[in-house]
Amino acid sequence: MQPLRVLVLLASYASIINALKQPTCDDNGPEARALFHSTACARSCLAALEDQLSTPTAGTITKELQLHTIRESYINFATAVENFEPVQDRLCQWQRLVKFPPRTLETHDRAWRPLGQAWEVMRAVEGVVNWGGSGMRELQAACEGASLGKCKDIRGKVVYGRDEL
Repeated sequence: MQPLRVLVLLASYASIINALKQPTCDDNGPEARALFHSTACARSCLAALEDQLSTPTAGTITKELQLHTIRESYINFATAVENFEPVQDRLCQWQRLVKFPPRTLETHDRAWRPLGQAWEVMRAVEGVVNWGGSGMRELQAACEGASLGKCKDIRGKVVYGRDEL
């Protein structure tokens, strides 16, 4: 009698688990591809920003303050991405769980906004700070997604560049 009761309990538990709607592994889904693509765009822009920020400039106080503002936005962005990446890089792991993945849209927006601000500051001082000729063009191409295609968020809105946040 006891083994039969155990079998009935196991069968009912299995049917409950099977009835739960499991999220599919969406690493190849449009939302995941957009997240991965926008991260590639962000890394390209960040690398170009860091390159420009590490270039010594003959500084006035104004230039130093502008560079400080850019660097602060850069650091805020890098920190936000560090917090955001575990969510986007592990989308497939949610397939093995019984709950849906967390909403990433708000996290994505929060992580990308400081980069848009840094790029705005960089463009505002384009004529003031000497970025070394083609350096500014390379930076512009990276931050506007010219080398990777448009950098858009998961809703298709341009994240930064000419139509930034």
